[in-house]
Amino acid sequence: MSTATEALWSIDEDGDRARASDRFSRYGAYLDARLPELLEMEVRTPEEWVEWCWQVATPPVMSPGYVGWSGPVESTSCWRSCADGRLVAAVVVRVPSAGLAARLPRPWQGWSRDRTGALVEPRAACTALVRVTLEGPLDGDWPMAPAGLFDRVDRHGLVVAAKGAVAGVVDALGRHFAPAVEALRP
Repeated sequence: MSTATEALWSIDEDGDRARASDRFSRYGAYLDARLPELLEMEVRTPEEWVEWCWQVATPPVMSPGYVGWSGPVESTSCWRSCADGRLVAAVVVRVPSAGLAARLPRPWQGWSRDRTGALVEPRAACTALVRVTLEGPLDGDWPMAPAGLFDRVDRHGLVVAAKGAVAGVVDALGRHFAPAVEALRP
């Protein structure tokens, strides 16, 4: 995983274990809770499996998520394309408004910065905030759901496989989206 990827998307393995009621995996508890949904889906492709794993690992299902993002990344979603079945991601990036607020007729305010320099929404009645949505396919060698998952549920195997699928998405985001996100920084 590259430094840019680590700075933008991260997997909170320590927090997952520390906040787990079973001392194994908080993400695993969320997977357990959504297992009936997975079993009803009749997962047929690796993309369907990875999409489900990602959706469980991120807000709004898991908050805070097993996967997090930071810096200018405001949100990241991943789904399977209805057109061709490939995985697609959308990354919403906060972009400095470069004087946009100053050109507007009322006392509008652009992004503020927190102590770390990250862009944050200001506490103002009138805001002019610029966000860019980067959307595109995520190519990867996606894993299939674990064999036998639908015959008997091996919780440990399910969690390990789901974590591997999510790590693959984080890696693909770094390869495909991190350069574009970095290019949008001032």
